[in-house]
Amino acid sequence: MPPRLGKALSGLELFFRGIMLSFFVMKKTSYRPTIRDVANYVGVSPTTVSHALSGKRPVALETRQRIMEAIHLLGYEPSLLARRLAGQPTRIITLVFPLVSGLFSSIEQRYIASIGQPLTDRGYAFMVIYAPMMDMEQFRDFLGSHLADGLILMQIQLEDPRLLLLEDSPVPFVMIGRAADNTGLNYVDQDFEAGLREALVYLHGLGHRRVALFHYYDERLGFVARQKAVFQQEGTALGLQTWCVPTEMSDVSAYQAVRVLLEQPERPTAFIAWNELTATGIVLQAREHGLQMPRDFSLICYDRSPLHAAVSQPLTILDTQIETMGQRAAAILLALLEGSQQLYQELIPARLVIGKSTGPAPQE
Repeated sequence: MPPRLGKALSGLELFFRGIMLSFFVMKKTSYRPTIRDVANYVGVSPTTVSHALSGKRPVALETRQRIMEAIHLLGYEPSLLARRLAGQPTRIITLVFPLVSGLFSSIEQRYIASIGQPLTDRGYAFMVIYAPMMDMEQFRDFLGSHLADGLILMQIQLEDPRLLLLEDSPVPFVMIGRAADNTGLNYVDQDFEAGLREALVYLHGLGHRRVALFHYYDERLGFVARQKAVFQQEGTALGLQTWCVPTEMSDVSAYQAVRVLLEQPERPTAFIAWNELTATGIVLQAREHGLQMPRDFSLICYDRSPLHAAVSQPLTILDTQIETMGQRAAAILLALLEGSQQLYQELIPARLVIGKSTGPAPQE
């Protein structure tokens, strides 16, 4: 490395030194210039380079210009911390995805993959915060760190406290889901209402008059509240007897809950399960009661899953188009980062895909 110099380097000197270092980097591709290399190159201390990048302390204009020229010629990339301190973009997108259980299901994996791919294709780093319980103090600290250029929020509550903090934050964000009041908020969500109506009309056409919906127990979440509301409204309109059964994200929870229903004199003849684990629990308990699907009961599950193999036959599903929602959320956030002032509020329709788990209601 050149000795430390007290005078400004000429443009010609910087040019030739840039060529020499470029050749060195090409010969040794594993080498990445450091802040000390920049300091030695210009003839200042690493602390001065750091101050020039962060702007936290004054650096003479001439010195700062030499540092910036050297950074460009050497190909030095400031660390994430340095870029953050300088108020520069970190090129990190964060998915805030509180898990409803301690495990990743196939649904969570599909969301993460569909969101992450278009972001990494555009040169962004992709980070996932999936802690089941992130309190608001932690979320406030995270926003204050300025680590993320943009956020994608999931598991949206009807009255979501995260939205109150984001009102005062310059960080653009997109929701996958909806709150009670979505005025001015960008979101992509599943059209639960249309999907459930189609499923209930389909079951009604097969002769089913007693239908149970197994849903997640936390009714603060927007998708849970909307599922229950439309299920009860549409069920009443069709003249159905309905049950709303809260469960956890586990096959055991559904397995225990469905036992009570199957032991009733007039049990449900059709079930709608909010995820693959719930569907598995329903099928296992029904088998223990000597019931066969779809001869004795019908089952519709939200989304496809590798776990469906456990029920021995292709299920009828409500395909919520997870990949489409994830990709649209990523595309909307990229548009916002590029300066779009448009308001994006999109509902993705569910598609009823008929399998072998539904059939005519049993004769009684």
